[in-house]
Amino acid sequence: MCRAGERHCVNWGRLRKRAITDFAPESREGVPDVAWAHGESGIDEQDKVAEPRITTDVMACVAAGEGELAGLGFRMKSPTSMARKIADKAKGRIDKSGSPLHAQIAASLTDTIRYTDEVRSPDQLVEEARTVTQNLRQRGYRIVEAESFYAEGAVYKGLHTTVETPEGLRFELQFHSQESLEVKEGPEGIHVFYEHYRQARFRRDRRGAEVSSACWDECVRRSRKVRMPPGMEELDELGGCKVRHITPMKPQWYVDPHNRKEYTERVRFSDLSGEARRLGRDAG
Repeated sequence: MCRAGERHCVNWGRLRKRAITDFAPESREGVPDVAWAHGESGIDEQDKVAEPRITTDVMACVAAGEGELAGLGFRMKSPTSMARKIADKAKGRIDKSGSPLHAQIAASLTDTIRYTDEVRSPDQLVEEARTVTQNLRQRGYRIVEAESFYAEGAVYKGLHTTVETPEGLRFELQFHSQESLEVKEGPEGIHVFYEHYRQARFRRDRRGAEVSSACWDECVRRSRKVRMPPGMEELDELGGCKVRHITPMKPQWYVDPHNRKEYTERVRFSDLSGEARRLGRDAG
């Protein structure tokens, strides 16, 4: 159905005939079904085949540490979220032949399969990341990217790694404390505001810039609650991979609060629609 090693379909007619459950990993004891397994079709059959082994290995590596896997039912990115991410990245971009870059962007995604390792306290986070990434290396996996988003003024705080299987398939593994995950996904978290920020910035008008800027500010305000884990600022390597410390930068279209005419601080109290909340939960 798809070319070897690629994510775009070369037989659309065959793809349309596939049932929803054809793309979801098989149900198995001790592992929850992916959240979208009975609601919409998947995208990449390669991920379906590889996921069981990856999940088993990640569960074993995390079990050897002090954390636990959170949101395991969301370990495979939903087709809706993938399509939105590809479309966002492809806006206004074409290749040398003048064609949109959707296929190339789809092939470059590394979070189709993703996991979140959650520890109780920020004090445990750095050591947990070291333990789990080392355990993965011993099983033949390779850490190909590590990024820390812990910085003053960050819109979001977390520790992300991209891991490669022995066969070359990449997936995402995030490390969070209970408080950072609560700020990211909890009832008072940033997920809805971050989704509004992402959507509003594509309006390319003054109001879109103001909505996006106000949502950005609200995410920063809420993320200030997340404490810096001890040792995070000094962390320079995980599983043999250099850690990049991301410096937060305001978007180029950012509008200062005192220059916002149409959209003000009321964004933090706005009545967001049910659809926006759904999108927010599946963001990223």
